Amino acid sequence: MKLSPLERCFVQSPLRRAMQAAVLAWMRRACPLAPGGRLLEIGCGGGAGGRGILRRFAPRRLVLSDLDPAMAHRAALTLASPAVRVLAADAARLPFRRERFDAVFGFGVLHHVPDWRLALAEIRRVLRPGGLYLLEEYYPAVYANALARRLAAHPAEDRFRGRELARGLQAAGLTLMRRLELPGCGLLAVCRRGPGGGFSPFPPGRSSPPRSSRSR
Repeated sequence: MKLSPLERCFVQSPLRRAMQAAVLAWMRRACPLAPGGRLLEIGCGGGAGGRGILRRFAPRRLVLSDLDPAMAHRAALTLASPAVRVLAADAARLPFRRERFDAVFGFGVLHHVPDWRLALAEIRRVLRPGGLYLLEEYYPAVYANALARRLAAHPAEDRFRGRELARGLQAAGLTLMRRLELPGCGLLAVCRRGPGGGFSPFPPGRSSPPRSSRSR
């Protein structure tokens, strides 16, 4: 679903930019992706997260998508770079072929999607085998309390907390590799398409996931 006017203001605020910077710093430590990959951000908003991804992960190609064409347009103006492509797209119906991306990023997006399980299936579909899904997510205690409901609308049915989200990820074929619980509020996590062991997203002795030699 699209953001309310108040939410649009928040996602472009200095507070939200500071929050995203902290989230990206954690993701960078938890997931040392090699530079030069093909990355996707869903729900890109005005482009603040994309700017951080460019700076911290140095992709060869970064694709930003948002359900709201106005936000996608703002992101395109914010990140005018030959390495960046921006488009309006539904996270539950991504317009990309299978196994397109090395990693997918989502910053507080999934709880906005009415059919979040379908969005997870789409994320898995567009990830290459061994590709990573890096997410920041929030639980109903944050967005479904009495005050939050007055300020912005969110889907009310089939919402997730930690256990439901973990089950949804597993059902979609995404293995939780690292997670940081925000007690009662949400979590930060790194998931891998396909099976994985322990809490490291990479095999011993590697600093990045194995990369396919096939050109994409």
